[in-house]
Amino acid sequence: MSENPYESPEDAPLPIVPLRVHKGRNTLLFIAGLLVLIFVWDVVNYNHVVGWSGFPQQLFRLALPLGLTYAIWTGRNWTRYVLAIYCLIVILTNLPMLQLFEQAASEHQMGNLGLIVLMLGGHAIVAGLAMLSTNITNLILYRQDQKDLA
Repeated sequence: MSENPYESPEDAPLPIVPLRVHKGRNTLLFIAGLLVLIFVWDVVNYNHVVGWSGFPQQLFRLALPLGLTYAIWTGRNWTRYVLAIYCLIVILTNLPMLQLFEQAASEHQMGNLGLIVLMLGGHAIVAGLAMLSTNITNLILYRQDQKDLA
């Protein structure tokens, strides 16, 4: 018989998770929230003009970065590089939108201006956090240690 002082495994206290891991989780939740905000604003803005016929294909643009964010959450270090490359591709493909920035400003289209700033700046923030955040690094290392101990 084991020397477990608790009657059942449910009664045992939860393991203490370091604060740095909580910060990594919060950083990833911020990244996921920012990606969802960008996606929703872009889809609503685009589909308001064009229509909702291509919406199922547009869901891939949300599923890919959120899937990569979840993979980082589970401790796969390589996915942070893939997420940063994805964000770089999005930034480069949307860079021509800057040419429309002056036109949108002159026509007082604040929704489009906000979308341009959010699309480019938001993906730059996501890429920067994915690559440079020590909180995410600590979370990945913690997850990898947990896998090694299991």
